[in-house]
Amino acid sequence: MQRSKGEFWGYDVWLRQPDGTRTRYREFSFSSKAEAGQALAALKTSGWKARYGLKPPPAIRQTTISNAIASYLKVAKANLAANRTDDSKYWRNTPGHMRTLERWGEFAGLERHVKTIQYDDFVFWMTAEMERGKTNRPSPKEGDHQTWGKHNPGCFESRRANVFGS
Repeated sequence: MQRSKGEFWGYDVWLRQPDGTRTRYREFSFSSKAEAGQALAALKTSGWKARYGLKPPPAIRQTTISNAIASYLKVAKANLAANRTDDSKYWRNTPGHMRTLERWGEFAGLERHVKTIQYDDFVFWMTAEMERGKTNRPSPKEGDHQTWGKHNPGCFESRRANVFGS
């Protein structure tokens, strides 16, 4: 194409789009024929890949365990707050099942992807929880249950004494 500032090369083509329609592409800003041919080839190649379904797959965002736990806790805590009334006897902000989920996440690894969770993770976690329960359990002292029972009216020892008069 001849213009007042010199000779320019370009292309004027109709290319089929992935949805089946045709679109016109025009560009005459290249200084050489080779440059215009290269740009046209790149344009056709991208159109060809799209037309035959050879687009690169979209990047899949992996969900981490911390993201999954955070989203569940957000909904569960909102539900807990929404259902709480003046008559509610339940006062905890983080009930046991939510705290257990947080502990499991810390055990499994918060930055792991959810897809990597396996059956063995739960088996090993149950073992670790049983060990945690053994170490956190208060050790019984000699005579504690008897002393505690005499001072606590809800205790079995105290109720037995009230019923049988001993």
